[in-house]
Amino acid sequence: MTGDDFARSGRLPAIIVNELDVKRITRENFHLVQAVFEGYGEALKQANLVNITGEIAVMRHSITAFCDTGSENQLVLTWGAACIGLAHRNLLLNPLTWIKPGMVVVGFWEPGYRCNGGTFFTNLILERWGNPAFADFWKNAEMLQFVRKLIVPSKSYAKTVSRLVGWKEDGNIREPLAKVQGAAHITGGGVWGKFAEILPEGVGANLYNMPKPANVLLEAQKLSWDTRYRLTDRQAYGTLHGGCGMLLVVSDARSADIVIQEAQRDGIVAQVVGETVSSPRNEIIIRSRFGEDRNLSSLETD
Repeated sequence: MTGDDFARSGRLPAIIVNELDVKRITRENFHLVQAVFEGYGEALKQANLVNITGEIAVMRHSITAFCDTGSENQLVLTWGAACIGLAHRNLLLNPLTWIKPGMVVVGFWEPGYRCNGGTFFTNLILERWGNPAFADFWKNAEMLQFVRKLIVPSKSYAKTVSRLVGWKEDGNIREPLAKVQGAAHITGGGVWGKFAEILPEGVGANLYNMPKPANVLLEAQKLSWDTRYRLTDRQAYGTLHGGCGMLLVVSDARSADIVIQEAQRDGIVAQVVGETVSSPRNEIIIRSRFGEDRNLSSLETD
């Protein structure tokens, strides 16, 4: 997430510094510690990043979790990271100046929930399957089946975006592969929040071809319908990423084709999802692919 945040402005992510705070490391949970770092290694490889330093701290009295049963088998932790890299004034993206009506929007499909809406998912799980005896909670097969769908690894788009805007892997620069005018990393705030941030005054968007969201997002919406956490389609594109982990605005159809091809090189599914339009109120329209299947507007209120 930190690497993709770094790359969305046209900078080159290079180094990750991380800090892992755990409640306890035991013989019983050490296989989970190993899994953490094996997964971290895979993430570094995917994002083309290097970890140069970090810290593991055992903080028995400071690290807590609602799901902590006190078992030696559990690995209870918090994990933070910072990204360091390179910037070059000729490659920095300036969407609030560059984006105009009539440009193409390309979306990078996300196969999981990408840590968007973590509180929503936690509340939903506790609402539907919560039990005062938390040890019994984990014996619920239906709940476990749903939770396993939430652990799909997030995609990293940083390597693709950096290559598109003109970075070489060694930190040198060249001519950009495509005319990328802006990039929105769809994290907290969803499409309504993050994509709106890169649109200049008087420019909106018609996202008429958003991809079908990952099944876990659609399933979560259905599970929420008869709870106090009922998720409307409009809320889904704000609480969740709505199908795309990143949206790129490019100048023309040729650039869109190049973006899609370069994304495929990195195992990312990409497609044209819409276009920018003239809009005095910066309206974003999304053709929803959630349960209501209708046009949504950023100017609506729930």
